[in-house]
Amino acid sequence: MKKLTLIRHAEAANPTLSQSDFDRPLTAYGQHQAEEMGKLLAEQNFSFDQIFTSTAQRALSTAYRINNILLSNSPSPIEEAQLYNIGADQLYHFIETLDDDISHAVIVAHNPGLSYLLNDLLRTPIQSMSPCTTAQLTLNIDTWVEVQSGCGQLLNYDPIH
Repeated sequence: MKKLTLIRHAEAANPTLSQSDFDRPLTAYGQHQAEEMGKLLAEQNFSFDQIFTSTAQRALSTAYRINNILLSNSPSPIEEAQLYNIGADQLYHFIETLDDDISHAVIVAHNPGLSYLLNDLLRTPIQSMSPCTTAQLTLNIDTWVEVQSGCGQLLNYDPIH
């Protein structure tokens, strides 16, 4: 069994005329959401082997805020440029390439890719993941390369509003 946690980044500011989508920061509320998610996960005794995060500013801020609150012995988040606005098919490919020494991977990224992936792993329609929503799954696989549609079972689904 492998575990996978999907986290959509917290609420981000609307882009300004001179700002790209990639550079959008978290709003003050988004910062609060990420901290609250970190606290909720800490209350659940959440543990993981590695966080992988999109390199977009809003995803980085979310990942680091959550990781700092958890104060885990896990390594710092790994920044993956390919996770920026990634689709479900590319997410599957990313997951397939994870090191099998990782038993529990966390991915902090964006919609619609995360929601499409979640729905496909579960084969159960779930509403689109709102900002700062965490979906924790067990996957009925022994190696990451085995990940496929329908192999997931939802353990927790926690939106922070």
